[in-house]
Amino acid sequence: MELEDYRRRIDEIDDQLIGLFTERMDTVDEIAAYKRAHALPVLDERREKEKLLDMTGKTRPALRGYAAALCRTLLALSRDRQRRGTADDPDRERRETENIVLIGMPGCGKTTLARRMGELTGRPVLNADRRVAELAGCSIPEIFARRGEEGYRELETRALAALGETVGAIIDTGGGCVTREENYPLLHKNGTIFWIERPAALLAREGRPLSERADLEDMYARRAPLYRRFADFRIRNDRTVDEAAAELLEICGI
Repeated sequence: MELEDYRRRIDEIDDQLIGLFTERMDTVDEIAAYKRAHALPVLDERREKEKLLDMTGKTRPALRGYAAALCRTLLALSRDRQRRGTADDPDRERRETENIVLIGMPGCGKTTLARRMGELTGRPVLNADRRVAELAGCSIPEIFARRGEEGYRELETRALAALGETVGAIIDTGGGCVTREENYPLLHKNGTIFWIERPAALLAREGRPLSERADLEDMYARRAPLYRRFADFRIRNDRTVDEAAAELLEICGI
């Protein structure tokens, strides 16, 4: 077999693992509901010890350390999942105060999705372009006409620095914020970053200074690695806004 053949086999196995993991976590949700209904604690130490011994015992000796690490990770994820939304949820405060940051190509639907997320969660929605316009005292097209793209990017970084200091907000960024590496820590310091992905053929152009005269396929090809670099998660947005919002809320645990 060639290397690519081995990699294809690994991909097939990983697909099976993801399917089984999803099924496992769905069952964990059912267990959590049962425990809440019967006032049972999340942690069952005896059960976890038995599970650890059982899983490691089913692997050959050379792999038992890895199996133990995998089992501990699965058990920790199960506990975290069961605790979500309860009084002893260790990540509840973090999720409530952390920003939800949307990045992606111009016209990919960030603003529409951010607005819908605000309606569903009651969180404030902060638009980076609006903050840039406030700093400049004029509209985005006027900024590009007077200062060019570089002038706009400088103002954008200032705006993102201020937005990054907020808590519990939904931040709707400009499509090119990823072209400056210094913007990454500003957005990520108190935020989870979501790449809102839409095929180039479906991107809206109207009212977007760079998009109106650009080859969007080329822009997408250049920026996709940057979006991938910035993003914690990727959300497909070639569907209804409610479907995209539901997936995003599930990931955030809101």
